[in-house]
Amino acid sequence: EALAFLADRWHRARRWDAVVPVLRTMAALDPDAPDVQLRLGVALNGGRRTAELETALRRAARLDPTGPATYNLARLDTDRKEHGRALARLRIAMAADPGHADAVHNLAASLLTLGLAGEASAWFARAAALEPARADAAWNLIVAGLYRPQPDAAARFAAYRAFEERFARPLYAAPRPYANTPDPERRLRVGYLSTDLRAFQPVTRNLLPVFEARDRERFELVCYADVARPDATTARFRALCDGWRDIAGLDDRTVADMVRGDGVDVLVVLAGHFDRNRPMVCAHRPAPVQVSHHDVATSGLSVMDYLIADPVLAPRGGPGRGTERFTERPVRLPSYVIMAPPPESPAVVPPPMLRRGFAAFGCFNNPAKVSDETLMLWGRVLAAVPGARLRLKYQNLYRFPACLDRVLAILARAGVDPARVEVPADGELGLRDHLAQYRDIDVALDPFPFSGSTTTFEALWMGVPVVTWPQERMVSRWSASMLATLGLSRFVAATPEEYVAIAARAAGDPDGLAALRAGL
Repeated sequence: EALAFLADRWHRARRWDAVVPVLRTMAALDPDAPDVQLRLGVALNGGRRTAELETALRRAARLDPTGPATYNLARLDTDRKEHGRALARLRIAMAADPGHADAVHNLAASLLTLGLAGEASAWFARAAALEPARADAAWNLIVAGLYRPQPDAAARFAAYRAFEERFARPLYAAPRPYANTPDPERRLRVGYLSTDLRAFQPVTRNLLPVFEARDRERFELVCYADVARPDATTARFRALCDGWRDIAGLDDRTVADMVRGDGVDVLVVLAGHFDRNRPMVCAHRPAPVQVSHHDVATSGLSVMDYLIADPVLAPRGGPGRGTERFTERPVRLPSYVIMAPPPESPAVVPPPMLRRGFAAFGCFNNPAKVSDETLMLWGRVLAAVPGARLRLKYQNLYRFPACLDRVLAILARAGVDPARVEVPADGELGLRDHLAQYRDIDVALDPFPFSGSTTTFEALWMGVPVVTWPQERMVSRWSASMLATLGLSRFVAATPEEYVAIAARAAGDPDGLAALRAGL
């Protein structure tokens, strides 16, 4: 009891170095107490002692297989991208405690990562029902819908408005005056809010050229960065800014007060639907003008003034087009994408069909984007091109049975022999080696309803054309935007039948592919 008293005291004070030896002594006195091992794991986690943490949690899980240690081990698995093991442990934790909202929520996130968007949506809905006041579960339910066909534009928009009413509108305070000086001669102060200012992030690769080329005499940049693991790319962004605010661990209201105090004129929220980005900061209206940028749909917030797009991403209204609704006013640039060529790119080579003797289609997109409907259409493409192969890669996710089994099962229903599906076993690669994988692809196939973006640029950069089928939603139109800019609209389909025909025609024209590869 005395040791427990000391452990509680040091834990409340977050004195991890003090509490760990106390808990070790307790564990030695009672080695069969799973709660002591679990508390030791919590203390080791607070002190960032990961190797010892896993040992303590494993001991606790052996003593109590359905206890909370199993859930905590699943979180470790997720951090290490061991998604298959995480999924199994989360199912155990959820079965032991169906009301464990964190376990349900993380189970949904793991399912989405592995491409099981339909099942993920059901679990996100359950997490939201278990904790109706939990904004992240409600928001992630909306995000999961981006990966699934949702033809009813009104219903999609209604979900955003419902989220706003429940979580954002209570934060809309009475207008407060801004201290910004209305002097047209001074530099405009632009703030960027993001978690993605680090290497290998799509936002980074689009934004860095803008930061490097900005007019320093007219614009001042301040970054509000919630970057968990800063790297050399983070340092590059920081050097290009006039101000840098580390907002990790700060709540939305505190960040909003910081933005307001800094006198930001225009606050730009980057990729608000993804990662740990913070669009709800804008609910506190910290800047006179608020902009959504590098996002794939409306924020759903009435206080977001503008969304940056182009005429392909967000076509104006008209018969059969422009039906997607936004709370923001879309600002349509002539062309949206700005992306720097990847450094140290490998050389472009002739189409691989010339040396392999068969056409190779491929897709390096996140499996979450590869919907069931996409796979059925790809099955039709493979049926139209006898002998062709389909090459799939995204980090190391296709090595997990939960991911690959769905893909092969749906393709089999479409009549595709699993032997025609190639899944490289080389795991995660550096950028140069990743780009070199395009040497084994003749034609890239774009998924839907969530199209490629960075992957599309990389394919085109390596000389590989991308066949896409843009639909009504902005999330499906990124590849079409790039292809239109490059004058390659012949690879943009208006129907599933056109998609198949375009892919088959390209695969049957090795000379045309060779010329395109040499010129792109």
